[in-house]
Amino acid sequence: MKLGRRAFIGLAGTAAAGATAAAFGRDRFFGGDQLPPAAGPRIVSTPFSGNASARQDWEALVSEANREATLFILVRGQGGYRRVTTEFQAAFPGIDVQVYTESSNSWLDRVRSERRSGRYTYDLGFLQPEPAIVDGLKDGFWATLRPLVFRPDVTDDAAWRGGFTSRFLDTRGQFCFGWEFQVQHAYAVDSRVVKDGEITSARDLLDPKWRGKVITSDPRLGTGLASASNVAKQHGNDVVKGLLVDQRPALGGGNALIDALVGGSHPIALGVRPRSLQPYRARGEAGHIRFLDLPDTDFVSGTGLLVFNNTAHPAAARLFLNWVLTRGGQALMAQHLLTNSARTDVEPFEKDGVGQPGKPYYEVDREVNYAHTAATQQFVRGLLGT
Repeated sequence: MKLGRRAFIGLAGTAAAGATAAAFGRDRFFGGDQLPPAAGPRIVSTPFSGNASARQDWEALVSEANREATLFILVRGQGGYRRVTTEFQAAFPGIDVQVYTESSNSWLDRVRSERRSGRYTYDLGFLQPEPAIVDGLKDGFWATLRPLVFRPDVTDDAAWRGGFTSRFLDTRGQFCFGWEFQVQHAYAVDSRVVKDGEITSARDLLDPKWRGKVITSDPRLGTGLASASNVAKQHGNDVVKGLLVDQRPALGGGNALIDALVGGSHPIALGVRPRSLQPYRARGEAGHIRFLDLPDTDFVSGTGLLVFNNTAHPAAARLFLNWVLTRGGQALMAQHLLTNSARTDVEPFEKDGVGQPGKPYYEVDREVNYAHTAATQQFVRGLLGT
């Protein structure tokens, strides 16, 4: 199916209506929640090296958190968070952790309702950044996170991609911490057709030889929209038009997208995820498929870590915050949530999602990019007449 007005009219249920937050749920980029077998609890050590003041602060915080004895965490999706908190409880057995899971942004209405009645249930949140930043800040949900982090091994700029301060996703640099950094490679190719070095940027995809050879997921949402937003930012809307209209790509999704790539009918595909390709690789059918690392088409998405204000368990929240951002805590997050940490000293879970060192990638969850993504979405809709 070629992209165009008629093709998109028939796509029931895929319209990216409303704010762009609806287009960027975690499930848009990750195929399912297939967790690896759970390992037994592993107590993650949290030593301090040569910093007596920080060590004393840590010991005092542990004592206060044990007195509070409870922690409530609100998360979006993935059961892997429960495995992480199980290991936190093994390290700090005096604290009972309750994890509340939301599958949509209905948590906003729930928190609003509870706060109107004087209840402040949650202490921490691992949430989709855009609604948390845009709506949560407006509603006054969040404590300033930056001053709550004091461990030297956490605030060390060398420990984080781009530095510690750069990992805050809100423009104020105080509230929403982007602990996750997994590059989503937009394009996968058939290496029997596309040779190494043949495509090194979005502009190379405009070569007439690739006209009609590309299959893409819906460019109005998810991977398609995130990639188009990056291309528009790097090269302008004319290149987006060239990719989506002039090059006459086909439209596909799910297994149809992968089948077209693996089967050879389309040697270039936008929207294939590494995890979705695993069954094909296990059957020996995808050895010729590789992902392109193109900083001007790829992007980064993830969850944000935030601290609720007026919490009933401020010490327990601060303890977990400083613990989960250590190297050990982030290793557990990567392992159990099947993702890559933004820490530079943590082994990546998804090797295909590391990206090139020092190269900038479009981060859809940064507040500074929201307006641009929304504008790109409107441009793409107008371009395709939907």
